[in-house]
Amino acid sequence: MMHKGWFAAVGAALVGLVSTLASAESRSVDTSLPAPEGFVAVTDDRNLWQWPGCDAVTIVDSLSRGMPAAYGEHAVSPGQLTTTSDGSIVASLSIHNAFVYLMLWQGGEWIGVRVDDDRSPTMPPWGLANGGAVGIPPDDSVLLVAIPNGLEAYRVADISTSGLGPVVASIEFDDRGQTLGSMTLPADIEFSADSNTAYVVATDGNVHTLDVPAMRWRGDPIPYEPVARVKSFRTTGTFATLSPGEDVLVINTGSAHPGFLTVVDLKAEAARLVRAEGLSDNWGTSFNFVGKHRGLLAVHGSDRVVVYNMARRDQPMLLAEATLPRVRFWPGYDWSVGRLKSIAWAGDGEQIIAARGDPGGAEEWRMLRYRNGNAGPQLTHETDFDSCTEREVRYWRLGVDVVTLNSRIERPTLTPTSTATTTSTATPSLTPTSSSTATPSPEPSATATTLIPSPTASPTVTHGPIYLPLLLKERCSPNERRVDVALVLDASTSMLQHQGTSTKKELAISAARRFVSQLQGTDQAAVIWFNETAGVAQPLTSDREAVVQALGQIRNAQFTRVDLGIKIAREELESPRRQHGNMSVMIVLTDGKANPVPVSEAVAEAALAKALGITIFSVGLGHTGELDADALREIASRPEYYYQTPDAGALAEIYDKIAGLIPCAPGEFWGRRP
Repeated sequence: MMHKGWFAAVGAALVGLVSTLASAESRSVDTSLPAPEGFVAVTDDRNLWQWPGCDAVTIVDSLSRGMPAAYGEHAVSPGQLTTTSDGSIVASLSIHNAFVYLMLWQGGEWIGVRVDDDRSPTMPPWGLANGGAVGIPPDDSVLLVAIPNGLEAYRVADISTSGLGPVVASIEFDDRGQTLGSMTLPADIEFSADSNTAYVVATDGNVHTLDVPAMRWRGDPIPYEPVARVKSFRTTGTFATLSPGEDVLVINTGSAHPGFLTVVDLKAEAARLVRAEGLSDNWGTSFNFVGKHRGLLAVHGSDRVVVYNMARRDQPMLLAEATLPRVRFWPGYDWSVGRLKSIAWAGDGEQIIAARGDPGGAEEWRMLRYRNGNAGPQLTHETDFDSCTEREVRYWRLGVDVVTLNSRIERPTLTPTSTATTTSTATPSLTPTSSSTATPSPEPSATATTLIPSPTASPTVTHGPIYLPLLLKERCSPNERRVDVALVLDASTSMLQHQGTSTKKELAISAARRFVSQLQGTDQAAVIWFNETAGVAQPLTSDREAVVQALGQIRNAQFTRVDLGIKIAREELESPRRQHGNMSVMIVLTDGKANPVPVSEAVAEAALAKALGITIFSVGLGHTGELDADALREIASRPEYYYQTPDAGALAEIYDKIAGLIPCAPGEFWGRRP
């Protein structure tokens, strides 16, 4: 591979953003790297002779303003995007002409670098796969770039204004011993949090599992049904996203199976189609990794964005949707202008950025906010913004791909980098950088199959503690925090057993009444019971006396449907009766094992509730062998939110502890986070 130089970033006034970017230099209008929660990089329209486009990699400096901070080279036809964990390196593989385009944050400015590939795209050794996948794992060790039938790896530490550095490893799908009937392209790459595993979604209808450090395939490929397109163009129409729990991979079905998504169970190593309400065709997919909406799935359906709760993998729960202008293009040429229907959660986990896909002169990108309002989960339109500022009608203005740091902010890196001194210029803090005068170690050829370790760090430096002032706006006053709480009580016949002179039911009701007496102001409570079924004894209300009376009206019956109790409580906490701004809380009490349905049903219902921002406390009344203790701990929002006692007389003390935690629970506010 030959490197044809780099393009230095030059300062420009804000008005320069709307000028024609005809030169090969990137233009910078900001002097700071966007914070992780606000970092966004996008690519837009491929430059066709019929309809010119901006064709650039753009860094957006903040979600609030949606203002471009820097442009890369004009007319580079960028495709998929990937970025390092701090956003200081952004890489894109071109849709045509076989080159990688880089945006590097160095010395307080963005520098655009084009790295051309002079290898033949049709004769071995294979060159880069136009429009294929690119990816950087969370530990920022390597850049994986698609080649026909496989991947090449470059050390991130070698990436600079001089180019990518040498190919340190390559691997092909044929290395599995398969005979491929025709060329197969990597369409998407998803990484595990520990960076050891990459799931490579290929156009041959297989998910290939890559051992990243060893650069070799692991296990057998998992077959899935690819989007209905000509095989060589599936690279631009295939989207995949790995769940935060790393147990499933969701892949779009395009227009092949309207209303369905492909869910790959990575533990069972099997894929199946699941119905996704609200969708016809579907394209961009993105799990949220951050904040209270962690685990929710956003899907781009051409003319809409839909958000799902995926706690039940076989039954996505539609939470909210918003309409978009339908993606329009010259018939038959959707593949030629890139991915088009990309989507990503913002770094703060509160916003969704979606390609609008309207080439008629409107902005390329729409930002939506996901929130739980009085009417339940909602997607609201916040703003639209441009990455292409060419205003002439003849210019296409289509968003192609978007990348944020959402999946990286809370994911661990393997080896944090530290330096002994501070320089006056900002450099990417990705891996230790060796001196420019150091003697380079021998490198393997481009066909090597073992990945060379990154350069070793400089000698360990002992650091002393430093003390910095910390100014926080975030605080919690227990007297000001209001709650909506659902008291979910086991009403099975076993609760009628005596402990001393009182039944377990009587002691539980007494503890609940004491809890209710501590509610204040606009706090609300509801009473939910469960046995063979479940119901609402008292809807959410601030009337303390009504709640107390409802507790005394619960009737007992056989069986223990914990799942139904949680389901009914969730529905009540999301009903129009909830108070906007109140913290939603559920306290689930049971004295036995779930029956006749397995406790896994209750765990799934709890996951749905927690995904909606409901905090759950669980209480097991009994000895460990008498309870689904592990499941009750999983049902709780945090392991320490599970309480267990065989003594019903201790319930009052447990409920008192919960009452003290609810206003300002650990993990909710900075001062009490572990």
